[in-house]
Amino acid sequence: RMKVLKYTPGTNGKFTEEEIPGDAQARAQEFRQQVLEVIAETDENLLNTYLEKGTLAPEEIKAGLKTGIRQRKLFPLVCVSSTQNIGLSALLDALIDFAPGPVERGPVDAKEGDKELKVAQDPAGLPSLFVFKAVSESHVGELSLFRVFSGTVAPGLDMVNAHNGKPERLAQLFVMSGKDRKEIGHLMAGDLGAVVKLKDTHPNDTLSGKAHTLTYPPIVFPESVFNMAVVPRSKGDEDKISTGLHAMHQEDPTFQFRVDGELHQTIVSGQGEVHLDMMVKRLKARYNVEVDLVEPRVPYRETIKAVVKDVEYKHKKQTGGHGQYGHVHLRIEPLKRGQGFEFLDEIVGGVVPNKFIPAVEKGVVECMKEG
Repeated sequence: RMKVLKYTPGTNGKFTEEEIPGDAQARAQEFRQQVLEVIAETDENLLNTYLEKGTLAPEEIKAGLKTGIRQRKLFPLVCVSSTQNIGLSALLDALIDFAPGPVERGPVDAKEGDKELKVAQDPAGLPSLFVFKAVSESHVGELSLFRVFSGTVAPGLDMVNAHNGKPERLAQLFVMSGKDRKEIGHLMAGDLGAVVKLKDTHPNDTLSGKAHTLTYPPIVFPESVFNMAVVPRSKGDEDKISTGLHAMHQEDPTFQFRVDGELHQTIVSGQGEVHLDMMVKRLKARYNVEVDLVEPRVPYRETIKAVVKDVEYKHKKQTGGHGQYGHVHLRIEPLKRGQGFEFLDEIVGGVVPNKFIPAVEKGVVECMKEG
């Protein structure tokens, strides 16, 4: 369809469908033709139809999009705004209409020990599932979110964690819908679900039947790119904050935190400002802790700018019994920016036993961290 979706700010994603304005018709038609050409190239029959008629019917466009996405030849872009709920319904509709189902996707890669194999996503096959997320909920505990890759799973099914070899028995199963969850009797290959009270299973773990311990490729999470410092609004909340941050990291590995001993600040890291703001709201809702996000302090450090031919240090310590003694000479030279750190051992003739050299390198590295 050639329509304009017009969103009104502040209405939580409400929109109206309108006709494309006259001054944009030619541009829209140009883009449509480009899309049709790409879709036609995914299938020989579609290409012949397009060459004969110069266009494709709506059902042919839908089928071609689905084929192209399944073959990884097409990667549609959907414009959205998560903060204003703009375009999200269109994104969900696109997933329903065009994303391949589990059977259409075909077999998936897996391992059984060191052996690589393909697993058919067959509801009648041997059961296996992959845990991709963990969520903590009050009055329930930890919910493990998973996808069934093969077979059918139900409460009471005994499975094995291939990562650590420990057994797990499935308890209640749920289907999640936003904040709501609905208990369900079974889930089949391709289904997404949640289970409570898994003792030794975490995100990126695979559960399978005792007869075959499969592992599916782990999710590679993106590195955190946005850092802020956490400042509690009330004194004495440090323990609650630490507990909450740890739990949220378990749920979302792309959210990280650390205590910077040099700056005396707790630094949180995520995918962006919206990501960290969401975590702050979650801290308040779940743990009744209010914090502010501020820019982290910047540690000012020095570096080597010229050759220092002889740096000497002596270490002496006597506390009874055998004493400690060390005498180190270093020559320090700057490297070009971006070349990192290089440690050279120029001791000859075994004057200093090799076992002492790593301690010198460790001390240099520790000093570099503080400048």
